[in-house]
Amino acid sequence: MEKGYVHVYVGENWGKAPTFLGMAIRACGAGLKVACFCFGEEDFGTAGVIERLPEAYFERIPLSNFSEKIKNILENFGHFDMVILAGCCFLETGTILNLIDCKPQNCELVFCDKTFAREILDKADLVSEIS
Repeated sequence: MEKGYVHVYVGENWGKAPTFLGMAIRACGAGLKVACFCFGEEDFGTAGVIERLPEAYFERIPLSNFSEKIKNILENFGHFDMVILAGCCFLETGTILNLIDCKPQNCELVFCDKTFAREILDKADLVSEIS
């Protein structure tokens, strides 16, 4: 992949999880390495599917431990072709912007949650409201 894009999927309804799950399945089918991080207690019903995909890594990140995990994600960006962060709207805008700025050129970066700050939406290559 020559250029990885920044995707933001936003909306109140449930459709964001099938969207990023479909992206993960297609990426793994193409031989790409995918990491999916779900923040909080919910795994959005995808953990069992993603854990069975070849070349995929799934981790649920408790809200009490997210700062260290963000650091690990930044350090390991280069190991993945696609990084999905679901349930991440509670992260500070600056943290998300830093993730976008540190993303390697060829890595797809996907954010999914109910809402995001205007600065994040403006920096994304693709913003989709899932209703």
